Amino acid sequence: MICNEQPLAATNFLYDFDKVTQGIVKSILNAQKLSTPGDFISIPDADQKIHTMDPLTAGELARIRRQFISYMKSHPISD
Repeated sequence: MICNEQPLAATNFLYDFDKVTQGIVKSILNAQKLSTPGDFISIPDADQKIHTMDPLTAGELARIRRQFISYMKSHPISD
């Protein structure tokens, strides 16, 4: 997924990253309410769409989000 926003500053990276990922999860949940399985879901500020065959629950998305944040903490992006 490619975002069109400025890179996140190192000083508040985790806070900003947390907010961005929360927004993505909310977008996915809202889009799933209006779509049918197999549709492509658009994410704001992203170039690619998500193709979901089965709807993801809030719990599943929260788990994936936590895993991704944990990965980013252990594999930081160099400036």
